[in-house]
Amino acid sequence: MLPSADRDLTERLFALLLPGSGPVAEVRALEGGSVSPVQQVSFTDPAAPDVVLKLGLGQEKWTVLKEAHAYRRLAAHGIGPIPEVLAGGESMELLDGGSCVVMSLLPGCTFAKVGAELTQAQTRDVYEQLGAILARIHAIPMPAFGYTFDDILDPLPDNASHMAGFLADGLRDYRAHGADAGLADAIAETVEARAAAFAECQAPVLCHGDAHEDNVLVVPGPDGRWIISGLIDPANMQAGDPVMELVRTDRFAIAGDEDKLAGLLAGYGRGGDRWPAEWEPRMYLYRILLALELRNWFTDRSPQFVPALDEELRTLVEGR
Repeated sequence: MLPSADRDLTERLFALLLPGSGPVAEVRALEGGSVSPVQQVSFTDPAAPDVVLKLGLGQEKWTVLKEAHAYRRLAAHGIGPIPEVLAGGESMELLDGGSCVVMSLLPGCTFAKVGAELTQAQTRDVYEQLGAILARIHAIPMPAFGYTFDDILDPLPDNASHMAGFLADGLRDYRAHGADAGLADAIAETVEARAAAFAECQAPVLCHGDAHEDNVLVVPGPDGRWIISGLIDPANMQAGDPVMELVRTDRFAIAGDEDKLAGLLAGYGRGGDRWPAEWEPRMYLYRILLALELRNWFTDRSPQFVPALDEELRTLVEGR
């Protein structure tokens, strides 16, 4: 249970957001929430189901608002299973100007928590389900390339322009963090020399933005199967190239596991046990851009990871 001060705050928030649920009985911190604190809230009324409260505090107040918009966008297209947005607040005095969202609590635990205990067949099955969900999301056309909120922020007409901006922003931050100037120049040269590959994605689609095992909930099902019970945390949702999204899933979750890759591709409708050859030129560039993004992200938050990411960038560029 959280400290009494936090519990008192939660009780006051729910008196405003969901007064019909009645008094709060218990507040428990949930795993995850590295950017935004996440709580499971129970009520004294046994008929009131537990809910999830996610807080966006300080500079991160926009993240929960974007997440709420993302869930509503997915729900409007019949994509699930995802949490239902029940209530929310923006620039709240109780949160010193922060924001929050209240969502339904989905059953299950993250695949990251149980995946090591599953058989190869069970793992492949879960990834096939994930591939099918991503295929449904990627079937949703978008009017322009760019990050989404309620609309697309700074919409761009083509993927090359979108990625040029992504590269420029990444290199600006990279150099500002005191990175190796020679490596920064090599990254720019490598990506710009191959930037024509970005045009292979001619039309933007909706992308979840962070589809990996910490954001996939599963429950045990019949005949030893594990069933996806939720795809969560779409705060990085964007309109763009679905291959870029799959590179993130590969980097954060698949990581060379043949069963995971085969399952994902089967569910996605591509089949086979390796990434399609026609995707490889873009995948190579997206791997560089993702490593650059991670390097910038971890510089201030977890600097112990920076040397390995610099080495990853160096290896990728030298592999050209």
